[in-house]
Amino acid sequence: SVRFEPPRVNLGDRWVYQEINRYNGLPLSRTSVTVTAKEPLLVCTVERQLTDTQAGAIARPDQPIEERYAGPWEVIREPTYDMPLDFAEPVPLLPEELRPGAALSERTSYTVPGYSSRYRWDQRLNAVGVERVTTAAGTFECLHVRRRIRFDYPDVFRFSSSRIDDLWYASEVNRWVLREWTGDYLHENSLDRIGARRREDWVRWELVAYEPQVPARG
Repeated sequence: SVRFEPPRVNLGDRWVYQEINRYNGLPLSRTSVTVTAKEPLLVCTVERQLTDTQAGAIARPDQPIEERYAGPWEVIREPTYDMPLDFAEPVPLLPEELRPGAALSERTSYTVPGYSSRYRWDQRLNAVGVERVTTAAGTFECLHVRRRIRFDYPDVFRFSSSRIDDLWYASEVNRWVLREWTGDYLHENSLDRIGARRREDWVRWELVAYEPQVPARG
């Protein structure tokens, strides 16, 4: 059986991903994630190089983007979705035990820059199983982790929001080689059929390159 090691990251470690709009298969951006701080929080700077064609574009804020973690990979600031989320407590993206069948549930709240309210966030995390994944960076044995999320959204006309966020974690890169998220929700719009759920964005990250830094010897 495959044994997965906990993630270990160093300053300067860099992952490069291709972001893809899963509705039309078009590339959104080439996205690099670089560890720029480890204390007091683990901080990763995210840089997006948009594709020449904007046919696959998804609206996102223009300000500099950071991922912030209490440790790898317990997220405090999550910029992956359509707006950056700041969680009241760290939200695990991986189970404590990196094995199939591991599960945990979290209930917390989050805020969004520019909004004054606090919003509910409930997630159930489950390690689905071991899967072999091939991307441009290579072929990896991965732990497939699925999070089912129910949450309140800042748009007052949008309610009953749910999201599924899948990631495939590989010990060799100390992070996910593949990540895909989407969701749906109800909207207070008289033109919608009663009970009809609208779809969120549907985005996939595929690892293109992993560039680890060797820590200097003291």
